[in-house]
Amino acid sequence: MLTIKTLQGTHRMSTQDLLLAVEEAVGNGETSFEIEASGQHDIGGPLWNREGKALRFHVTNPGQRVGSMCLDNTEILVDGPAPADVGWLNAGGRIVVRGDAGDTAGHCAAAGVIHIGGRAGARS
Repeated sequence: MLTIKTLQGTHRMSTQDLLLAVEEAVGNGETSFEIEASGQHDIGGPLWNREGKALRFHVTNPGQRVGSMCLDNTEILVDGPAPADVGWLNAGGRIVVRGDAGDTAGHCAAAGVIHIGGRAGARS
């Protein structure tokens, strides 16, 4: 499991740097991620493993669109709340939020499953 802590002292990793690090790790065969986010968005998709292995993300403190464009064989567990657009354009992933979700969870999702453990915002 690859653990990524996005806050080091007073330095916050950018969303772009986080997504590039995850993409590189997937390309190198990593399939399991522990991400201690600090508001970075779009964590968890769209990614796939060349050998068809499942990708698993355990995320805390995500920004908007966690699981956006998430593909089949991807699992995302968010410990705590998540802001707007959880699973936006979900294309087959399984997303679980152990807390509340912001507005438009599952907006434009075509496939997959999204479970919200608390309340969901408007248009969800």
